[in-house]
Order: sequence, then structure tokens, then C-alpha cells
Amino acid sequence: MGSQSITAAYSGNANYAASSSSILTQSITPATTHLIVTGPDVGDTTDGPLVRVFDATTGNLNFSFLAYDKEFLGAVRVAMGDFNGDGTPDIVTATGSGGVPLVNVYDGKTGAMFAEFYAYSANYLGGVEIAVADVTGSGHADIITSTAGGGQPLVNVFNWVGTLLGNFYGDSTLPYNFASPPPTPITTASPTSSPSPPPATPPKSKSSPAPTAPSSANGLPTPPP
Repeated sequence: MGSQSITAAYSGNANYAASSSSILTQSITPATTHLIVTGPDVGDTTDGPLVRVFDATTGNLNFSFLAYDKEFLGAVRVAMGDFNGDGTPDIVTATGSGGVPLVNVYDGKTGAMFAEFYAYSANYLGGVEIAVADVTGSGHADIITSTAGGGQPLVNVFNWVGTLLGNFYGDSTLPYNFASPPPTPITTASPTSSPSPPPATPPKSKSSPAPTAPSSANGLPTPPP
């Protein structure tokens, strides 16, 4: 690991003189750390919403944390993606059925919280499914959410700070309440609109911002009667 210098040398022959290339300095960075993250299923009265983070190579427990209030007994959905570029996947959690649709983002090395936001209207209690991918091609991981039950199949895409990038319905064959504003298509964000990734270690003195519920245009549409 670190830096190494490479030089190509040619010993020459009867027709060509010996020569050597300029020195190429190459930096070798460690491979991305691999983690396994687990969250409890609904009704876990022993540990509550305890998320565990394991080293995928050794199986050792790195750390654990309560993703939500200890009294919450709904499932905790988990996903991973590197938001700060430190080579370690960060952790995204979402509440299962029975909880407000709160998404939290945690540092994969320390467990410190980066951000929290509502994926849908605060009164939606059907549960949230999550995934992580670079949807916009910005070079930063994005957070993808979908409704788990009790409402229309709305898929939202957020950046890591909870800004809605776009949304769409996951099943166009179902009836929808078209009185609600239609979802907006996902478009590639300009480089300047992408937020800077969170620091590798967030300042301890900085408190997490209070989450805000999406507006009706970006939240869960009201199911048709």
C-alpha cells in the first residue's frame, strides 16, 4: 500500500539504442472495507431497533447502535453505500410497518449519524423499503425508498442529506388518486447541485437536524377511495 515508482527499461539491440522511460509514480489505496449490517425484524422485544455492524472478513462485531427509539418494535430496514468516500460503506436505516417513515444515515466507521429525514408524509405508517445506488451519475450514492404497504407504490430517490431528486410509481397498473400532484421524473443533477459528502468523522458538537416531512407533492399520495 502507499506509493510506488515504476520505470520501463529497454536494453537495446543492433538497430536501437538502450533507453528507459520516465518514472511513473502510482498510488495504491486499500480496498474498500466490506461490512455486513443487520437490523431486527418486527416484534424483537429483546434488542429493540438495534443495528449491528460486522466485519465481513472476520465476522467480528465492529459496533452496534439503536437506530430509533428503544421502544420501537417494528422492523428496521438497512442498506449500505459510501457517502463520504473513505472506502467504508455507510449505513442507511428505515422504519418498518408501524413507525413514521424516518430514514437515518450513519457513518460506517463510527456509527455517528450524518442525516435524518422523512421519506414520505409523517402520517404514513406502512413501512419503508430502502436501497442505495448512484442513480443520477453524480459520483455520490443516492438513497432509494419505496412504500412497503398501506399506500400507493411510490418510489422516491434522495441524496444523502434527504433532498428529493425524483420519484415515480412502481406499478402503473394500479389506480391512483390523480388529484394529487404527479410524481416528477428523475433527472441527472448538475455537479454543482450535488451536496458535498459528509466528513469521514462528523464533528461531535454538531447535532443532527430535525427531520422535516415532505410536502404533499413529494410525499405519499392519498390512496383513492
